[in-house]
Amino acid sequence: MYKALWRLKAKFDNVVYDERSASRMRLYFVISLTICLTMLGYILFEHIDSSDWAEMWRSRYPLFGAIPIVMLRLYNFFIYGFRHAIIPIAAFLGMMLASAAYVQDVYELPHFRLGYEYIRAAFFGIGYPRLTIAEGKKQISKREVNLIDTIGGPGYVNVRPGNVVLFESLRSPSHVRANSVNFISRFVSIKEIVSLEDQHGFIEQAAAKTKDGIEVVVRDIHYRYRLRTGRRFGDFERRKAMDPYPYSIEAVKDMAYNRTVSKDGLSSWHQAVRTAFDGGITDYIRSHKFDDLTAPTNEVDPRTDITSNMHKRIRLRLRSVGAELLWFDLGHFGISDRMKEKISDQRVDTWSARWDGEAMVDRSYGEAHQLAYQERGRAEGQADMLWSIIQALEEAGLDSGYGGSASQSDRLRNLRSIIWMRIAQILDSSAAESRKESTG
Repeated sequence: MYKALWRLKAKFDNVVYDERSASRMRLYFVISLTICLTMLGYILFEHIDSSDWAEMWRSRYPLFGAIPIVMLRLYNFFIYGFRHAIIPIAAFLGMMLASAAYVQDVYELPHFRLGYEYIRAAFFGIGYPRLTIAEGKKQISKREVNLIDTIGGPGYVNVRPGNVVLFESLRSPSHVRANSVNFISRFVSIKEIVSLEDQHGFIEQAAAKTKDGIEVVVRDIHYRYRLRTGRRFGDFERRKAMDPYPYSIEAVKDMAYNRTVSKDGLSSWHQAVRTAFDGGITDYIRSHKFDDLTAPTNEVDPRTDITSNMHKRIRLRLRSVGAELLWFDLGHFGISDRMKEKISDQRVDTWSARWDGEAMVDRSYGEAHQLAYQERGRAEGQADMLWSIIQALEEAGLDSGYGGSASQSDRLRNLRSIIWMRIAQILDSSAAESRKESTG
């Protein structure tokens, strides 16, 4: 019993709230109810016998004899029963007009006709409004008021190729559609429209302070982006002849619901992409020193470094708003006008101090080498002196193997002469080295 009542309630809700097929059933129900009420009033309050009335007219007017009596009885019903149809028709028209006035007041429509057209389409399914989406926007003329744009469904939305539309119900996203004609029911409206074409962005300048407190400005930034086509980071779909405009449903939802709200209202998707791109560049500037950006010493190009960090910084930011980066150009780096003179003087002092330090290091290194070479030369000189003394002693015959026939006195005399001669040579060479060091 409970299941039967639940099914009956479901069918009743389908008739009351469903669109298109149920709207026809509602129209037929209203017509049938009006006819039934008219017949009931005719039967209860009219005391005329339609058969006698038809015979009376046939006897009075012989031309009516050719008309079947059934037709004359129906004619009697239309004449005398029409007044009983005035009340249900008036009640229903009053309900329609009151509903139209309510819709006009709630949605601030400029004309009562628009409210009536919405009620007629929602209740009877007659004259559904239509809206075309092309070039990333609604195709509505300046003075036109489109009910789908102002209120929402029911109606037909024609989404042209190269566009994607996110539809939203009262509580949650409804569905995402592209390149199709879609019927939207009541309480469903267009949340967001985005073009699947490649988009171009431009940032005149982005400023941030470096780690050492210097304000750096990056000017003339150009970039191209589009709606993300892959589910994960780094995934993307290439354009094909069978699918020239790929897109990701997840990216459409990120694009619509991951935007910021400021005092001016909800920011656009293009503004969100610009903010993400600008934030990636400023974060990079804040994490580096000024000289690392403008005059790197380790042969690292800041542009190349930013390009290598693009996947980690900017692409992750763009992914959160449903976009993917295609190309970018950073323009050129500079400093703010109010800091130019101060930075120029400071950079000259810093560079001069660094160059002086490098020159002192080079001089100290050269002096150290000079001292090392001098000490090495002295050691080699002493070694040569000892070696010459040894040779002199051998020549003097002190070695047991040489000069065995010479007398002892001759050997001593020769040794004394050789020693004094070697000492004189050593003194001459030492004096020459001293003169060289004094003149150097």
